[in-house]
Amino acid sequence: MAYIPPRLRKEKTVDQKTEEAMKIVQDSSDKHFPTLGGSAPAVSRPTISYGDKAKEWEQKRFDIEVKERVDARMAEIREEKRKGEIPITIIQKRRPEPAKVMPLPVLEPEPQPLEKNEWTTVEKKPRKPKKKVEQVVEPEFNDKFEHLAEDQESLWS
Repeated sequence: MAYIPPRLRKEKTVDQKTEEAMKIVQDSSDKHFPTLGGSAPAVSRPTISYGDKAKEWEQKRFDIEVKERVDARMAEIREEKRKGEIPITIIQKRRPEPAKVMPLPVLEPEPQPLEKNEWTTVEKKPRKPKKKVEQVVEPEFNDKFEHLAEDQESLWS
């Protein structure tokens, strides 16, 4: 069926329009109603719990690691048995010997001095006195400016 532009189409009569509407109503299904998000049909999502899957994968990984460690250790033990290198150690339980008690010599207490003081006093260290530096004061020479002041006074008075 090829596309026919609207101006070249035959006009439908009222009866034809009602028949088409009746067909649509009779054949009504979910595909005739609009869906949100576009015209794509709704996709049913599988009910997979990713948390459960992650736990399952972690458990499998852990089981594989444990199995590998056990297999490696068993191989080592078999190899040692084959070579005869397994050291046989006999462990004997020994009873602990009772502690020997030595009598302590009796010490007489030392006589305490009567005036012994538990406190110690701390004093400041004596400081050396500072040396005094003599300052040399130079005499000021005001002689140079005295005649200027006299001249100024004579001008103003």
